[in-house]
Amino acid sequence: MQAFRDKRVQMLVCTDVAARGLDVKDVTHVVNYSIPRELDSYVHRIGRTARSGKAGVAMSLVTPANQRLVERIEFMTKSRMTQGKIPSSKDVGIKKVTSLLPKFEAFKNLSRMTELIDKPWLDALELLSKQEIASRFLALLMPDLMKQPERKSFSAPSERPRMTDSRGDRGGRDRGGRGGRGRDFSSRGRSGSSDRRYARN
Repeated sequence: MQAFRDKRVQMLVCTDVAARGLDVKDVTHVVNYSIPRELDSYVHRIGRTARSGKAGVAMSLVTPANQRLVERIEFMTKSRMTQGKIPSSKDVGIKKVTSLLPKFEAFKNLSRMTELIDKPWLDALELLSKQEIASRFLALLMPDLMKQPERKSFSAPSERPRMTDSRGDRGGRDRGGRGGRGRDFSSRGRSGSSDRRYARN
């Protein structure tokens, strides 16, 4: 926790204990792996971000069976969740590869590296297109992107991954917390479901 406060680590995985009474400044994102059983806990969790007038994002991963719970949270917190889209492994890969482009373009004087490219290299490069050359070097830099993503099966079309986001002020969340204290909004998730939602605040 101290390392997180000191910004020596960027991510902290924690229980509801961290949602109450722990002052950590400038938290930009809160991710709920699952919606808590009590609305009061939900309000405390997302209250870790967007404090003192600053912006923040709260994301909640939800199964289709908890749709009614989401609606109750929207009602109690006076904020709406709008559906978003989970990025595919290809989307994530493209973003990682694109992040290298500014560094790639920043290199100017490459005479020293050019001197180190001997005949075997020149012979190998002659047989490759520009795209193939770039692909091979990107594979060297990011070997994890070469792995094929595992395909997941879904039992019904309604269970395909999705997310929601909503904006809301802290005042609305606080009202929701007081109004929902102690109430149990839990529901059972269906086996094999992988629906996902996020709430942006």
